[in-house]
Amino acid sequence: RKQALERRREMLAARPTIATLRRAVVANQQALGVTLAQLAAQARQPSERRRLWQEAQATYQEGLRVSAGLDAAGSLEAGDASIRELLRADLARADQGVNGALPRSTGR
Repeated sequence: RKQALERRREMLAARPTIATLRRAVVANQQALGVTLAQLAAQARQPSERRRLWQEAQATYQEGLRVSAGLDAAGSLEAGDASIRELLRADLARADQGVNGALPRSTGR
């Protein structure tokens, strides 16, 4: 996921006005953040758990930053608001994880 996202980020840097590419990057940022959050919740070592939560947090923040470009380009669509809300909720959860407010998951 990280490699595919990096390629899309590079393409977006070269072509920042392509709204569909920007949306793809935002969706990939959100998906990567979810994966990192799941790994963080299952990490046994507190230092590893915190590192993964920080990485998820940064990933969600980047997703929000990239989505802001849709506003600047005047390219907002109906689904853009919902993914932004999802990113904000995920970021709030990651913030809690970074601050140690979320216990380790014992599930799968």
